[in-house]
Amino acid sequence: MPSLSPHNVSFKPGDKGGFFVVRGGKEDTYWIAEAPDDNHLKAYIAIVSEGLDNTLKKFYLITIVKYIHWTGPIYFNFIRPFHHLVVTKMAKAGVQYTGVTRKEK
Repeated sequence: MPSLSPHNVSFKPGDKGGFFVVRGGKEDTYWIAEAPDDNHLKAYIAIVSEGLDNTLKKFYLITIVKYIHWTGPIYFNFIRPFHHLVVTKMAKAGVQYTGVTRKEK
C-alpha cells in the first residue's frame, strides 16, 4: 500500500487514497472515502477541517457504516471493539506525520 502524505492525497472521486477509494473532497475543507466493497456493509470515512484562526485548525474524523445485508450488523459487532482502536491509531499517525501538537480540552 502506498504511503500517504499531505502532498499526495487526492481529492478526485474514484482515485485511491491508501486503502480507500476517494468519493469527494475539497482541499483544506473535507475528504470523504469509501472502504473497498464488502458483502456485508459499506464503510465510509470523512475528515472535516474547521479553521479556528489563522494558524489553528480543528479536525473531525467521522466514520459511517451502512449495512447492505442482514449479516452486516453481526459482522460489524464482531469488529466493533477494534474499530475505535484502528481509527484512533490512524488519526494519531496523521497528527504525528504533520508534526502538529494535539491540544486536549
